[in-house]
Amino acid sequence: AYTWLKTAVAEGMIDEETITAAVEKLFETRFRLGMFDDDCEYDDIPFDVIECEKHLDIARRMAQESMVLLKNNGVLPLKRDAKVAVIGPNADSFSILLGNYNGLPSKYYTLLRGLQQYNDVIFSRGCVIHESKDNLHWNWTSTKEAIVAARNADVVILCMGIDPFFEGEEADIYSSSLSGDKPDLEIPKIQRDLYDEIIKLGKPVVFVNVSGSCLNLAKQKKECDAIIQCFYPGAMGGLALADIIFGEISPSGRLPVTFYETTDALPDFSDYSMENRTYKFYKGTPVFEFGHG
Repeated sequence: AYTWLKTAVAEGMIDEETITAAVEKLFETRFRLGMFDDDCEYDDIPFDVIECEKHLDIARRMAQESMVLLKNNGVLPLKRDAKVAVIGPNADSFSILLGNYNGLPSKYYTLLRGLQQYNDVIFSRGCVIHESKDNLHWNWTSTKEAIVAARNADVVILCMGIDPFFEGEEADIYSSSLSGDKPDLEIPKIQRDLYDEIIKLGKPVVFVNVSGSCLNLAKQKKECDAIIQCFYPGAMGGLALADIIFGEISPSGRLPVTFYETTDALPDFSDYSMENRTYKFYKGTPVFEFGHG
């Protein structure tokens, strides 16, 4: 946007007064923060507090409180000596910890690494997060590996969903045809195929959904023993998930959005009326309602 502001002014699409009003608001905030003072308090923060234990503990607690236990038929919490298989493309992903508008932590726990602090789990990635022609053979062999891992476990933790490269403003760079929007509410097909193969085995399944927004979890609601909505949990996300799954803490999060099964009944995205949208006006039955947990 900023690259074309001068052109927009020259074309009469926006006037300088509007730009000035926006800039004044931004600078008012910066002045109030003391960013132009010689004694700005933020300049005095020592470097050694970055990623200090106190802040890492806060990050862990924030992740714990943001995760939502959507379903549990009694399979959770797991015992620490249970034979656990951790399967899925989001299990050992660094990117799903971060969302976007983030720095890069030097200390972090992926979901897998966090679970490994409690249990000597069996791990298989199982598939890639999104399908492409280049990885078809790899996916076939990896699915077989995941099935073997699940067969040798008492319980399976499936870590699936999407990632920040598939949704959000920064996704413009990676999925230009969609401009960072999802085409639908479905988990990518390649993951759904793996999911079906694991469910066929009849093992207890804890489904960990990673996404910054609603995905269709209707099938998981029927078939899985437990479901945790993980969102993008931050650097300590893996430890927080493990704390919940192994009963170190009791999950307290509630859904901040409605989880629909499909967008068919929703208004077009360009329709700004609220008819049949959100928990207030939706006339259908959501998979999980706003506030559930």
